[in-house]
Amino acid sequence: MGSKSSRFESARLRIIKRVIENPEAFKACESCDTIVLREEHICPTCGAYRFTKSKKNIIKIAEEIEREISN
Repeated sequence: MGSKSSRFESARLRIIKRVIENPEAFKACESCDTIVLREEHICPTCGAYRFTKSKKNIIKIAEEIEREISN
């Protein structure tokens, strides 16, 4: 069971690194901070439809997620 968890975390880290390297391809939900592709119209986590496209905010959220995964 531990290997599935570590594979999941490894996959999440790869995605987060992609977000940090290319924040203009993503946006973040203003309600729950879920990061989604720019093409999304509704947050898959909370159903909100208000997003921020600020690169600074997206990178900040991604770095927070990265820290959580790494700890």
